[in-house]
Amino acid sequence: MNRPIPRRGDAELLEAYVRAIVRIGPSRLSPAAAALAREQIIDLTAVMLGNLTGVTPRLGAASHFLSLKLHAAIERDPFGSRERIAAAAGISVRHADRLLALGDLDRAFAGRAPS
Repeated sequence: MNRPIPRRGDAELLEAYVRAIVRIGPSRLSPAAAALAREQIIDLTAVMLGNLTGVTPRLGAASHFLSLKLHAAIERDPFGSRERIAAAAGISVRHADRLLALGDLDRAFAGRAPS
């Protein structure tokens, strides 16, 4: 595909979002905000490219990957604190809570005491 990307809707949203992050300065974002921004950029890019090719993208691939990492961390350390498990997965406790609320392990994770 050797043609310019149309400047409409999805592409404009992606461009504005990336420009805002660059303007703010990615190094000034918290790790949780940086992770969410990265995931949103991936999803917006998938939507834009999907519209160009006529393919409906599978959104949330980054969240799915992090969820797998989180579940693996729980399996490796089934009695670990929420903070230790989230850190082992490379995410914040708050993000871990959101990911697990979508799945079936949220009650087991929520019942853990802070370290």
